[in-house]
Amino acid sequence: MNGDAATLPTLSALLAERARTAPDRPAILAPGRQALSYGALYQLAQEQHQVLRERGIGHADRVAVVLPDGYDTAACAMTVAANAVCVPINPTLRGLELRALFRRLQPSAVVASPGSPAAGAAAEVGASLFRLAGRGEPAGRLTAASGLVSNRLASARSAERPEEEDIAFLLATSGTTARPKLVPLTHRNVLAAATATVRAYEIDECDRRLNFMPLYHVQGLVGSVTASLVAHGSIVCTPGFEARRVPEWVREWGATWFSATPTMYQEILRSGAGGLAELGSAGLRFTRVGSSALPQTQRSQIEDAFLLPVVESYGMTEAHQIASTPLDRRRHRAGAVGPPTGSAIAILLPNGGGFGSPGELGEVVIRGANVVDGYVDDPQANRECFVDGWFRTGDLGLLDEAGYLVLRGRLKEIINRGGEKISPHEVDEALLEHPSVVEAVTFPVPDPTLQEAVGAAVVLDPDARLDEVELRRFASSRLAPHKVPRHIRFVEAIPRTAPGGKIRRDGLAAQIGVSVSDTHNETMPAAPAGGVESAVRGIWKEVLALPEIGLDDDFFFLGGDSLTGAQVLAMVFDVFGIELDPFAMYDKANTIAGMAHLIREQRASSR
Repeated sequence: MNGDAATLPTLSALLAERARTAPDRPAILAPGRQALSYGALYQLAQEQHQVLRERGIGHADRVAVVLPDGYDTAACAMTVAANAVCVPINPTLRGLELRALFRRLQPSAVVASPGSPAAGAAAEVGASLFRLAGRGEPAGRLTAASGLVSNRLASARSAERPEEEDIAFLLATSGTTARPKLVPLTHRNVLAAATATVRAYEIDECDRRLNFMPLYHVQGLVGSVTASLVAHGSIVCTPGFEARRVPEWVREWGATWFSATPTMYQEILRSGAGGLAELGSAGLRFTRVGSSALPQTQRSQIEDAFLLPVVESYGMTEAHQIASTPLDRRRHRAGAVGPPTGSAIAILLPNGGGFGSPGELGEVVIRGANVVDGYVDDPQANRECFVDGWFRTGDLGLLDEAGYLVLRGRLKEIINRGGEKISPHEVDEALLEHPSVVEAVTFPVPDPTLQEAVGAAVVLDPDARLDEVELRRFASSRLAPHKVPRHIRFVEAIPRTAPGGKIRRDGLAAQIGVSVSDTHNETMPAAPAGGVESAVRGIWKEVLALPEIGLDDDFFFLGGDSLTGAQVLAMVFDVFGIELDPFAMYDKANTIAGMAHLIREQRASSR
């Protein structure tokens, strides 16, 4: 990597250095557009400096960029960030959403396409409006559309340049809360994260990144564009994701790597796009997964299709490139995301237990140059998330004996089923082992008795013939009874959030229409029974407070747990004088029919 970005303090310095050492090397490319060289990119940054300063916009002022993904947006965002605070915004937001966001952000300027509702929103907050220059002009060049020069003298600010601790990008978190947090990525954060990406995957000036990740997201801005510029390589910016065209783009542009979300990979595999296995001979070195966890079964599917290393990166808006699986597949460890690549990682034990040893489960905490120092205008979140120099990620995990990070899900996602803590990712993995299951997402379902029951949304192969009962039985062979989903819904697609394709497990039950009133008696109706079955059914109905139970209903599917199981066994002893093995509740006596059979067996053997 020429001119290590770790020694460069700002994006402006990075662009200047790259223009000095190889001005004619292509930096940003796109279908149907002329390549933007490093020299031209640096010249554009100089022009943007002049345009912004003439409007009184200094290095600490916010410039909202509301543009569709692609070549111009990449050039615009990088050169704006080199001179001011770039605030990339999803261009699909509606007028009401933009107005609310702008009232919170108070941008000094807005860059938007003609006809965008961002223009009206900009006027409401008194921001200058910029548009991109015409198609014949250099990519990403700004031209003023409206707005007056700030009352601060532009001439007094014309020489201002951002410094290392100034904000380069201001991003919003992906919205797992009602009010997304504003994350200020400084030049130090951005360059440290991009440099960590380059080092982890041995990227250099010969590499070319194919990008279809959103450019208002940290994966697109830092993990794609900035990392390519840091490596002195090049990036091909497509106007968006088209599953069938990915192999075509790789071959056409000679791409050596790309990143995608797990959902995008599934679409590529389902699209019928041919020649995936031959892309390695076309120059593709590896593919990368980011934004959400990749189940081991899906990793194997991708590797089998591409015949290339699939690396999984762990990161977030607050800290890109925290850890990653190595490029060398021989160093992969099943279930582990990999060793640290950009941050120091520790495990914080619950209840003030300090830092964990290898193998101990707790909250993942991080620190390093790629980690932000705090959120904007959110003192409560800062008190909760930034403690003693560490950032609390909210992820549950452990470090194994080799120092690899193993993730167990979000702390807030852990399902509390009658005191039993269940990792939804573990259940996902078990369901995905069924050959007919394409996707599976486990989530909590509110339950008045257990607090939370286990639910699962499942996408099946289009040709599959699989029902809830069969899938539950399959899961029962791989999971403890209390972990087997009580509620299963087959869906055409898993609801996800933009831009990263993440899943909000805590709201999934409502989204797909699962409620506590759902029971399994519809698929397992009550059947006539003899005296022993009737007595056992009466015990179960009393303990579980259910109006009716079928002979083959599983005790744990119905909401039972170890405590209520003990109650059942005590009542069986009172009624029949027979002491059943407690472990039988998890195997032979987990149904009324099975329990009645055991009672009869013991009666016969005691005669």
